Amino acid sequence: MKNAIKGRKKNRYYKKIVNKNVFIVKYIYTKGKVPIGYTKVSENIYKNDNVMPVLYGTSNIISDSDFKNLEYPNNISALLSGAVVKNEKSN
Repeated sequence: MKNAIKGRKKNRYYKKIVNKNVFIVKYIYTKGKVPIGYTKVSENIYKNDNVMPVLYGTSNIISDSDFKNLEYPNNISALLSGAVVKNEKSN
């Protein structure tokens, strides 16, 4: 498999972000070494206040009113395939 980012395996910052999930994992449970940026909350539980939100983009939308009318498991399927928005028509 070819790497899209040249030298990413050697880049220590890339490794820290991707391999350690420093910016996307808020809480961890560990009995081992605690990654940089985490503070102890309780025994073996650590918190990172510097996390960044994870987001995605989609062109599939469903209106809030249409979503509220869905029953399980269709409501879960709608969330996995698009975004719920207010005051918009579903596509």
